[in-house]
Amino acid sequence: MKVIKGFFKDVFDFIIPPIPTCVYCGKDNDIKDDYVCSECDKTREELRFKAERNDFFSCFYYDDIIKKCVWDYKYNRREFISEHIAEDILYLIDKNNINADFITNVPLHRKKKRKRGFDQAKEICLYLDTISGIPYRKMLKRIRNTSVQATLTQEERKQNVNNAFKFIYSKKNLGKSVIIIDDVYTTGATINSCKKELMSAGIEIIIPITFAKTRMPKKI
Repeated sequence: MKVIKGFFKDVFDFIIPPIPTCVYCGKDNDIKDDYVCSECDKTREELRFKAERNDFFSCFYYDDIIKKCVWDYKYNRREFISEHIAEDILYLIDKNNINADFITNVPLHRKKKRKRGFDQAKEICLYLDTISGIPYRKMLKRIRNTSVQATLTQEERKQNVNNAFKFIYSKKNLGKSVIIIDDVYTTGATINSCKKELMSAGIEIIIPITFAKTRMPKKI
């Protein structure tokens, strides 16, 4: 049913194009050619790279305009936002002089992909492939339809995604280094489960990069 609704929405948008809105805040005033308003463009520059760490990279914290951007991308069928996310990630890659043989993604389970209509991390990777020069390869498959991580404790998250992924890349050239992409990093349980599977396949260097990262609660 969701696919049918999405089809009719696409047809309607083609006949009567929607008013351009900012990919970050959703407002329709002062929109630039890249669908970013002046206010968000300035805010985005101020927020860049605040969430970096030594063991992974993330462009932004998951709050303010970034949270709305991710929500619209994943749940409101604004799939073109994948290109803007990919460009932010490429900016981070270039700034940190990150190099890798391939890019891959944290995959959705087929049931969740069918319900949502697309795999958000894969779409980011496909566009990143075209603008970065680093080729995308599908390396992992989610073999268990895991529960939504946001509803679980940190320990439950680890158990939820433990052995949830299978390495499926069959080509001889594995490469020594792989960038793995996801939209949001919370506790790292999902990324770590993917890293474990990639390492067991023989990949030596795995570089996790996400568009956003949730803030850790402050210790009292």
